[in-house]
Amino acid sequence: MWQAARMSTLPHLDNSWMFDLVSDDPRLRGAALARHEVASDEYSEQWQRAHELDALIWTLRDDDREVPPGLLAESDQVGRALREAGDGTLCGLVDRFAYGDADESAALAPYAVLFLTLENRYPETWDTELAAGSPWHLKKRVLDRFVRDGVPVGSRDMATEAVIDAAYRLHRCEDRRYPLLARHLDSVALREELAEAYDNEDVIVAARAGYLLWALENPAAPVTLRSWRDWIVEDLTESLTT
Repeated sequence: MWQAARMSTLPHLDNSWMFDLVSDDPRLRGAALARHEVASDEYSEQWQRAHELDALIWTLRDDDREVPPGLLAESDQVGRALREAGDGTLCGLVDRFAYGDADESAALAPYAVLFLTLENRYPETWDTELAAGSPWHLKKRVLDRFVRDGVPVGSRDMATEAVIDAAYRLHRCEDRRYPLLARHLDSVALREELAEAYDNEDVIVAARAGYLLWALENPAAPVTLRSWRDWIVEDLTESLTT
């Protein structure tokens, strides 16, 4: 659904309020959630209108009937409204980050990192309230884009926090790309944070952080399910013999 907004120009709207979606202040976060719900409802309404008009136009064309100019004009108008509505939602902006050109992607990178941060800190919101459809494919596209093109300087600190946050939660779909993202963000500070997490009493946190550290220390090694399993066995064996 969100892909309909891809062709619009780079948004000049003030969407800074979206960062309150991960605010520690319940009032700010509540206001941002309410605002995002209104924006999402507007997008859904415009998408429904666009879908109905497209279906009508294609029906006329399939029947070899002329499409009235007024109907085409209305379709164009609704298409513009749909793109504008998409620019008011987090998923709309993140979709454009994932599929846009280099300039657009760089400009929208903070929202892509926000998308990852929201999943890490408020997974229920991310699962149920963020998008009309499943956000998993979009998460895959976001991580793949960062892995392919790197993380812009202005977004590196927040992206580093996202990697660390991911170590402190249970595994979720598409997380296997986080070690690849971590390699783009490798720094002394990141390694120190992961080393601290590796010493955590929670064995899941320790394992996730340890594997991320291993990926940084072995930058040429493949990041696969097999390498994860091999690392777990090796780490467990080492802990039992020391």
